[in-house]
Amino acid sequence: MENNYDINVCKIFKKAESLQKELNHEYVGTEHLVLAILDAKDEFSETLNKFNLHFDSFYEEVKNTITPVNKMYEKVYTPLLKKIIFLSEKEGEVNSKSLFLNLLKEGEGVAIRLMFALDIDVDSLYNYLKTNLNQNLSIYKYGKRLNETINIEDKIVGRDKEINLIIETLLRKKKNNPLLLGDAGVGKSALAEQLARKII
Repeated sequence: MENNYDINVCKIFKKAESLQKELNHEYVGTEHLVLAILDAKDEFSETLNKFNLHFDSFYEEVKNTITPVNKMYEKVYTPLLKKIIFLSEKEGEVNSKSLFLNLLKEGEGVAIRLMFALDIDVDSLYNYLKTNLNQNLSIYKYGKRLNETINIEDKIVGRDKEINLIIETLLRKKKNNPLLLGDAGVGKSALAEQLARKII
């Protein structure tokens, strides 16, 4: 991959590529990504181990399921793997956790089928990772989900015009980022909270 990732992510991609070569597979796919993540032997791979997802057993399943090919080795990523990487980039957090979670979100591909073959409880794994990963994303360090914390019973009066303007801006195809400006205490937070109530 051409992007500038941190050293740990680069190691994962390089390991996935080397596993593709080692197993004589035509493409670097989701199965190689999972193997590379499991091989990292870090805190995240230990979490996956708790769900009975281990490098050795997954490697054997990959080896026994996918037929090797006799052709020149190329580092070509499958469209699904490229999509998973793109989704992680879009979220602004490319690491083993976000890559694996996006793989589970997609719910398809060789890696998912192999997990089912190994009787991995994919739904429980996804729910666990989603809960724990969300707590670590940068957005949760600097912001909060108003629709989870807002008091639905509270109301603001006389600001319907501003609320409707915010909604209209959010629904545009282009330039759809409303920005609330004003001195402290003029009601910027109140508008955001009222929008959250409407969403709920």
